[in-house]
Amino acid sequence: MATPQTSADDRASRRNLELAALALIEAACLWNLFMPAGAVRTTVTLLAALLVPGAAIMIRLPVSDAAQGVALVVGLSLTVEVVVTLVMAWTGWWHPVAAAAALAGVTAAALAADLVRGVRSVP
Repeated sequence: MATPQTSADDRASRRNLELAALALIEAACLWNLFMPAGAVRTTVTLLAALLVPGAAIMIRLPVSDAAQGVALVVGLSLTVEVVVTLVMAWTGWWHPVAAAAALAGVTAAALAADLVRGVRSVP
């Protein structure tokens, strides 16, 4: 039987999720900038696309089950990616690298802002 988490445990879990997502953004950016195309680069980029946008949304939502949390993160990430792709298709502005960079920037800013807010609220 699982024990209920305290608010300190929730803050620590959310901080760890934010730091992991920021590290994944950094890894994906560095791999895409400096490494040649290959399986590792594709895997890191796909992992970032499947986890980071949803993690930026999920940091504010309570989740009691780890499997539910992972499913929501992946589902929300795919939703964000599809919306960005639809906007590019509808507007005729087809620049997936620029869209991915913008999405990474917005996501990193949201994660960093919540991380700073969490640090400031600790007594």
